[in-house]
Amino acid sequence: MFPNTIRHTAREVKQSPNYADQNVGTMLEIASVGATGGLAASGVRAYRLYRWSQIARWNDRQAARNRADFEKYKDALRAEMEKPHTENPALSDLMDTLYRENATVGSGSTAAAVRQELETGMPVGGAFHSQKAQDSISALQRWLSKNPAASPGDRAAAENVIQDMSNALRGK
Repeated sequence: MFPNTIRHTAREVKQSPNYADQNVGTMLEIASVGATGGLAASGVRAYRLYRWSQIARWNDRQAARNRADFEKYKDALRAEMEKPHTENPALSDLMDTLYRENATVGSGSTAAAVRQELETGMPVGGAFHSQKAQDSISALQRWLSKNPAASPGDRAAAENVIQDMSNALRGK
């Protein structure tokens, strides 16, 4: 038994059929009063487990929805992301080709140019950037596979840029 456990008799539960619904946050244990109490302990436990399983299913649905919302939020942040700082010289060179200083479209990223091109149908800066984005995704994936021991920041930067360009190519 846990200290500070709230105990309720089976009689209290029997008198109020919605007792568990009303006290679900505080109901840690329902103890039967024994054979003379009128409600078997196994029945109370079964109801308690059933009720908590309903709550768990609701939480799973909420978590899935929240997870999807969180992924959308991260995608929006990636779309607005400035050029990430990287320590690895090869990765820094790749990032330099993907971000333009003083750009007029979005954050200056290749992904922002792809989004603009898909939205307007017109090239940005006189050229389309979809092929560059596809080639850059491949180059960043190669870099990730060749540098498994790279700093977590560099790996995260490469993964986020890959995700941002992939989203842009899909029209997100």
